[in-house]
Amino acid sequence: MFALLPIVLLPVILFPLGAGFDTHLHEATLSLIAQHGVVHPITPYYIGYYVLVILIHSITFIPIVIVHRLLVPVGMAVVLGWVCSLNRTRANAWMIPFVFLLFPIAWATEATPQRFAFVWLILIIFLIASRTPTILVTIAIIATLSIHPITGIPLLGMLIYHTVIGKHSVWIQSMFIAIWILILPMIFIALNATALGTQWTFPSLIPMIQIPQQYNPIFDTLFALVWNKWIVIALMIVIHLRLNPQHARSRLGQHAWGTLIGASLTTAVSGYLVAIIPSFQNVIAYETPDFSHRLYTMSGLFLLPLVIPSAMFVQEHIRTHLTPITQLILATMSLSIIGATIYTFYPIVAEGYRVDKGYTISGSDIEAVQWINNHAPQEAYVVLSNQAVSAAAVKQFGFKHYHRPPGQEPMFYYPIPTGGALYPKYLHYVYTSPSRETIQQAALLSNTNTVFVVINRYWKNSFSLIQTSRRIADAQYSTRDGMVWVFRFNHALQSL
Repeated sequence: MFALLPIVLLPVILFPLGAGFDTHLHEATLSLIAQHGVVHPITPYYIGYYVLVILIHSITFIPIVIVHRLLVPVGMAVVLGWVCSLNRTRANAWMIPFVFLLFPIAWATEATPQRFAFVWLILIIFLIASRTPTILVTIAIIATLSIHPITGIPLLGMLIYHTVIGKHSVWIQSMFIAIWILILPMIFIALNATALGTQWTFPSLIPMIQIPQQYNPIFDTLFALVWNKWIVIALMIVIHLRLNPQHARSRLGQHAWGTLIGASLTTAVSGYLVAIIPSFQNVIAYETPDFSHRLYTMSGLFLLPLVIPSAMFVQEHIRTHLTPITQLILATMSLSIIGATIYTFYPIVAEGYRVDKGYTISGSDIEAVQWINNHAPQEAYVVLSNQAVSAAAVKQFGFKHYHRPPGQEPMFYYPIPTGGALYPKYLHYVYTSPSRETIQQAALLSNTNTVFVVINRYWKNSFSLIQTSRRIADAQYSTRDGMVWVFRFNHALQSL
């Protein structure tokens, strides 16, 4: 517990204004619920998460923002501590936190319902592995379903298979597994009917060894270690099964062992089928793979109760059978992988390696959105900005403005990076056409006459964008440190 807690708490300390975007949306939603008792529109998503945060806040009087940001990292550390206690009699139980770091757990550094549901998933699979009574496992799965359905639905399928279907004929088991695999992809298709009319793509089925080629020796090595950790996990399971197959299965029991393997495989196949879906409603193209990646993450986490005893077995075998030089080489390689994993947990600028640019809210972003709020017209307006600035606006003002153009869905007045019509206009402005024509298109989307554009100095072509915007804008503002520029365009709906 104490080994992992500093790692997952570090972003909370390093980024006091918060990192990411979704966490600020949930923070604003929680504040609305605390003030008014309800938020509209009412949806079945995230209810369990919101109820728990509000309940802890109401009982302890700890501010919502602190409860929200600490729930995932502290919850993860508590679950890890409990897992370590299950193995406290083992001499090499100290390895368990390091085994966790071989898995995709970077999500534990940021607070969202999906990430909290992952914490519950880890809790539940170890409840099953430790032969906990079914009623307690059922309650935990229902709680997870209320926190986030993407995690709860596969867990519900696993419970039904483990307690009921697994005792029936192979034919019944096969039918259930097919339903278990297809249910999430079918739900996604039902919610995104427009995807049926577009061209579908089929990713490779074969796990590939990924070798970065960005001509940056340090980052190429770093991400090669992180992206190919699955090889280490697979090798440990194979070695354990090869050298002592009875021990590998007896640690969990044959039925639980088969259930977790089946849950991992079915969730991975579901993830692949979701990856085939070409688009999702109100989700920008580069965010679309996130849904399948969540299922791949879950698929890996299902293997934790299998990998931990395998890692312990392999470590003991290395200690007793290999030479000191070989042990030193393997230990160095292991520490390199763990170090690279920890480094990539946090927001970093790594262009060419991942979509996330590593940008977070700064004091300059907050100063910029406050200036816009104080100098905006009384009538409606929209803002074209990047993710960090939009997050700063949500943090400062919540869900202050929505535009409701006739015949269209409500539109938030700042761009939502995960979807919506404004963010593509911002991208078009900064990458293609920083012009009043682009401003007019944004104004037409929302039927507003005033448009603000925010340019951060860290943006790749910011110098050129700032100079162009200064020539065509009606007003401008620079934050005190000069890191953020705001441009105001009046009469944006008028013909040019």
